[in-house]
Parts: sequence; C-alpha cells; structure tokens
Amino acid sequence: MNRRVDELDEEGCEKVANYVREEWPKVTAATDEALNACSNNSDPMIKHYAESWVTLKRRMKCAIQSFSQKYEMPLI
Repeated sequence: MNRRVDELDEEGCEKVANYVREEWPKVTAATDEALNACSNNSDPMIKHYAESWVTLKRRMKCAIQSFSQKYEMPLI
C-alpha cells in the first residue's frame, strides 16, 4: 500500500481494516509477553525490548483510532 491514507478508496480501506484485524492481536500478545518477561527479569535489554513493544502498541493504537474516526470504521 503506497497510497496515503487520505486517498484510500473502499477497497483500500478494507485492506487496511483486514491488516489491522490480523495484526493487532499479535502486537497485543507480543506486548503482553514482553511486559511479563520484563517483570520477571532485571536485564536492561529485556526492559528496552518491553518498552519498544509498548511504544509500538501505543503508536499503532493512535493510528488505528485516527483511521477509524476518519473512515467511520471501528477496528479495535
């Protein structure tokens, strides 16, 4: 998908929606797993790994919410 989000037609919106529906649970699971690993380990690399997943999840959630509002398509 090389088009900008504000240029998506109905087919493009559906492709984005399907992608989000497939990937969001994976991101959520990976974030939970990373946070669990961090709570059981004091290794700074593990903490950095968990923080990275939390940041990714936060950014992805903001993007999904913006998309959902713009196209009136609730995704999460």
